[in-house]
Amino acid sequence: MPTPTISTDQFINMFIRAEALLREKKQDLNSINTFPIADGDTGSNMLLTFSSIKYELENYDKIDLKGVANLIAETAFKDSKGSSGILLAQYLNGFCKDINGEHLTPKDLVTCIKNAAKFAKKSFIKTKKGSALETIQATTIGIDKLNSPSKIIEKSLAQAQKALEKTQLNSAGVVDAGGAGILVIFTGFLASLKNEDIIITTNFRRQSISYLENTSLKFKYGLEVVFEVTNPDYKELDLTKKLKALGNSIQIASNKSLKKLIIHSNQPANVNETISEIGHIESFKVEDLQHIQSEHISSLHTNQNSKNTEKNSILERYHTLLITDSSIDIPPYFINRYPVKVLQLPIYNLFDDTKVKESDLKSSNFYSRMEDDANFRPKAYKISVNDFQNAFSEGLKTATKVICLPVSQGISKTYESAIAARMMLEGDERIKVIDTQTTSAGLYILLNHIFAAIEKDFNWSKIQNQLEKLKTQIQAYFVVDDIKYMERAELVNFNNEGIAKIFNVQPLLKLKSGKIELDQDKIYFANPAKKINSLFKKIKMYNQIKPVSELVVVYAGGRACEEATKLVKKIENELKIPGVSTNLLPLDIVMGCQLGPGTIGTVFI
Repeated sequence: MPTPTISTDQFINMFIRAEALLREKKQDLNSINTFPIADGDTGSNMLLTFSSIKYELENYDKIDLKGVANLIAETAFKDSKGSSGILLAQYLNGFCKDINGEHLTPKDLVTCIKNAAKFAKKSFIKTKKGSALETIQATTIGIDKLNSPSKIIEKSLAQAQKALEKTQLNSAGVVDAGGAGILVIFTGFLASLKNEDIIITTNFRRQSISYLENTSLKFKYGLEVVFEVTNPDYKELDLTKKLKALGNSIQIASNKSLKKLIIHSNQPANVNETISEIGHIESFKVEDLQHIQSEHISSLHTNQNSKNTEKNSILERYHTLLITDSSIDIPPYFINRYPVKVLQLPIYNLFDDTKVKESDLKSSNFYSRMEDDANFRPKAYKISVNDFQNAFSEGLKTATKVICLPVSQGISKTYESAIAARMMLEGDERIKVIDTQTTSAGLYILLNHIFAAIEKDFNWSKIQNQLEKLKTQIQAYFVVDDIKYMERAELVNFNNEGIAKIFNVQPLLKLKSGKIELDQDKIYFANPAKKINSLFKKIKMYNQIKPVSELVVVYAGGRACEEATKLVKKIENELKIPGVSTNLLPLDIVMGCQLGPGTIGTVFI
């Protein structure tokens, strides 16, 4: 018997069922992600959005349908990431736009699907034939006169399947990953309404894509900008024209007060300037697209040349789980491709001694709040022994070895918690805890080295010896905007704080033997150019003695991004280190709240 209407509980269950199916199909979607670049994150980003929605729905204490719809739209916007995430945010904003009343009628559902398609189309500045938008538009065909929600979703799903199977974006021989994700979501919706499992029959991959080559990209950087429009003279058409001149793959999603922009560009600083002219930037993130694509394609080749790879999970391939903490600065693709678990260091507000909520930690205005709100003074604390013990025990259920690389014990007592947890598990020899003597991108360099060594079949003794040598070679330098944040965190003691402020001294910090110290170099009457030059000088001096092999530039907040981008350009134009691509990463808030907004730094070896 068809369901005549959809209740609030049924509506919630539709999204929970879709999340479960996205989780099941995540790797399939990642493996066919070749557009707009081959970066293998479509499934992960779509799942991230729906997992956040599921979490909020399961903890929602109201039962009205309109409230649920608003929650879904807001959560999708807040936790969207990447091109597919922006698409979903805009799609769900349209889907939930006109939901009212206590039930969703068939007519209401048709309106939801059509609104969603309109909003999705609006999010693209320019579309490409065969993209996810064609699959989305197909969901609206032939649904107007159907009289039950299950028949409407069933029809939308069938039309989406036809449209998707006709698409082929390039010679990789795969359908569009975003369109495939929409198919998965509608399959989850239908499975929920019919209360039965629905099999996806579409073949996402028409042939092996192991031959896919790492072609040079026209635009080097992927930018994600969250901003609020405050200029009364703002015109959307004017912004569109300016953005088109700066890059491609442009998408914009909106909620009640903010906009989120995705753009591929060679001019991050100019994008920053363009957005600053029309409003206030809440967050500004930059990723190196060429490096991400290179890593993904290399992973594809490795996986598809391995025996029985399709039958083995990532963990089964490495037999080792690496556990680290949230002080790490790491490219997003890394977490998706290697068995890594990141434990969150708890952050408390020193002003009122309350724990900062996870939603606030993810907030795009975290750094601007640090600057503007005198009552917001976040500080990171150690991870508990119990959290490590649980992570170790859970890891050993599937891995033959667990390697823990926490933030340096010279910065946090998290290392001591990890050691205590290992002892509580009777000193299990399968658990290894390393005093890394580093943080930020230094942890990423260590993790990268371990997986490379495992792939070469090195034994643990050899890997450990290499790690002990490697961690003493990692160079890390930071320049802060305001010393007050470090004093609050008790990282460094400034004996002449008053003099430093009078002469506008920005100290150059370094990580030495696992502790943050003042470098002998200082920047007097500081300005952005001096900050950039001081860090560049350190890289150049090191490179003259020993060629740099890995290099990461980090930044805390949107304001620091422009300076960090200029440093990357200076490195690439003046040093031209052969075979080395500079990663540009946002500084995780664990270190960012201690070093402060405006901090830029570089980690290299």
